[in-house]
Amino acid sequence: MSSTKIINGTKKQKVTIENILEAIRQYKTESPSELAEKLECTRMTIYRKLQQIPHAQIEAIFKELAETELKPIEMQWKVFKALLEVQEYERLLDRAEVSPAYKNQLLRGIWNLSKHFKKRPKSFNFDFLNTLADTLIQLKKGTITIDGLKNETQYRKTVRSWYIYHKISGQALTSVGITGEHGKGYGTRAKDRITIQQRKRFIDALKTILIDEGYEKEIPIWNSLTYWLFYTGTRITATLKVQIENMHWSSENLENIQTIGTVEVIDKGRHKKGRTKWTKLIAGALKQRILENLRSRIPEGCDGGLPEEGLLFNGLNANKVRIMFRKAYEMANIKVHQPAHIWRHTASQELLDATDWNYEIVASILGWKDTKTLKECYGKMGETVRIRALKKAMGIPIEEEPKYFRFLPEDMAFPINA
Repeated sequence: MSSTKIINGTKKQKVTIENILEAIRQYKTESPSELAEKLECTRMTIYRKLQQIPHAQIEAIFKELAETELKPIEMQWKVFKALLEVQEYERLLDRAEVSPAYKNQLLRGIWNLSKHFKKRPKSFNFDFLNTLADTLIQLKKGTITIDGLKNETQYRKTVRSWYIYHKISGQALTSVGITGEHGKGYGTRAKDRITIQQRKRFIDALKTILIDEGYEKEIPIWNSLTYWLFYTGTRITATLKVQIENMHWSSENLENIQTIGTVEVIDKGRHKKGRTKWTKLIAGALKQRILENLRSRIPEGCDGGLPEEGLLFNGLNANKVRIMFRKAYEMANIKVHQPAHIWRHTASQELLDATDWNYEIVASILGWKDTKTLKECYGKMGETVRIRALKKAMGIPIEEEPKYFRFLPEDMAFPINA
């Protein structure tokens, strides 16, 4: 028997019981008139097919829909977070040691997605992938918007995270068009840096501002902070939690240029997951600034040694640092996008240049588990570096000049071969 028939001169697919059940599920109705309109057939055809379907089967569909529909009260954040599938998702993120901020971002992303589709997260299964993929196309075209998800990058991140943590492969997601590509702004600031000339102006401006605002005694702490951000590439939030008691020196003679310090720092780990312990190195000019910091905190007339415990950058918080840095940038006529994080970018560019673009060494010193993010977001190789390397490889004479990892020119006051 043929599965098609001619209606008004057009070949139409024959309506099956499966078609009707799927339409009931999709359009949430068992009305013969509405189903006939959606399936483009006669009301009588729908009526006859409905007679062949056990009513309990239709009731089961509506019960399932009721359980997966997001009720108005469940659109409230606190109620949404109490849903069993949301709590389970949160447990999955905790097991993966996702940072609190990133976990909250993913949970709110799935909340916004649920509100848009008016469905509980349990509805986002493998069968729903095509709907999500079609929605992504609409987002790209700009024909729809989703409250709480600013752009297609946030949408893809929300969808992919939900499915991957529920054991749907990234390959399966990519196959329907929900790829893991980065957003348009990814890596655009890979060459951002503060030049050595700008660093001199910045330090002078910062000193002037500290004196004007009555923080003259804190100058050694602020100087050591700036040098620390440059020489270790540590993020500001992790920096301000560094403890003096976690610092260790290779020799008791701290004035010896060969004496190196190490300190354990807890900072952000790979792919925004949790916290990772990094060992930062303290040497050269950074060591001198750290020692100046510690000596400035010894009470006058006290013969005791250097402080042995407490916060290394005592009295500072991230907001205060950003405010003071912005004032110094403005006074020094330096334009920056991120007042504290710019130093991590600067450090990576400078250390890469000084090590002849050895990504493995720089990742190890400044704190990356691998070189991928370093290459894409912090240390993108410039054209002059590529040309120089090619000339050298081809035997074309080039002017060799020593490259040093230093904050200011005067930071190389000690013999190079010491």
